[in-house]
Formats: sequence, C-alpha cells, structure tokens
Amino acid sequence: MDQESNATSQDILKQHAAHYESDMGGLPEALVQLAEYAPETFDAYSRMRTTMLKSEADGAKLPLKYKHLILVVLDAIRDEPIGIVNHTRAAMNAGLSVDELIEGILLGIIVYGMPAWGKTGRKAVTFAVEFEKELAGKRT
Repeated sequence: MDQESNATSQDILKQHAAHYESDMGGLPEALVQLAEYAPETFDAYSRMRTTMLKSEADGAKLPLKYKHLILVVLDAIRDEPIGIVNHTRAAMNAGLSVDELIEGILLGIIVYGMPAWGKTGRKAVTFAVEFEKELAGKRT
C-alpha cells in the first residue's frame, strides 16, 4: 500500500472511529484490517452501519439495545462467536439486561433449534454475566 492510500485509509478510519468507540467500545480487528486494505469498502460499510444503528435520539424508532439484540440473535444462529460478543457488549452498553439477552437468544431456538443456544448463544450469556459485573464496577 502506498503512502497516499495509507493516509486515505487512516483518514477514513478516524472518520468512523467515534461511531465504533461509542457503539462497541472500540473497533474490531476485522474492521481495522478492512479499513487498511479496502478503505472505500470500510467507508461504505461504516456509513451503512452508522445509519442503521442510530439511536432514538437521532430519530430511530427501535431502541439501540434491541437492534444489537437482533444482531446477537442473528450471530447466534450463524455461529459467529466474535460478532456475538461484540454485539452483546454494544447491547449492554445501550442498556440491555442479561435477562433480556437470554430471552432474545432463546427466541432463536424457534427458527434454528438448539444450535442457536448450544453453539454460540450460551457463550453470549456467559460473556454478558461477566460484562455485567464489569459495568457494575464502573458505576460504583
């Protein structure tokens, strides 16, 4: 990658960094690499994601915590362990409780059967229980 392309990818990365920081607590490594190797694709993906994951304060009808819950359930169905952790963290940062997470993931069983729980869904709950403790520690 030449210096000019690298500067462009860094500019695009910086442009979207605040969204990922506020939404997920940081930028997942896969997206860092996407920004480095395909900055235009990263930019297009990030603009779509920012639009789709806007908050109610920004005019969305569906609360952000439920948008991320939907993504958690989809990741559970697709057996996406990294995505499920990232979206669980984002959902809980937006106010989702562990009980709401469990109920949402269990709905995935209706569509996909027990693999929605057994392969990945339960891992989201394990992460959520520990992350809830971390969040509680930050509040005190």
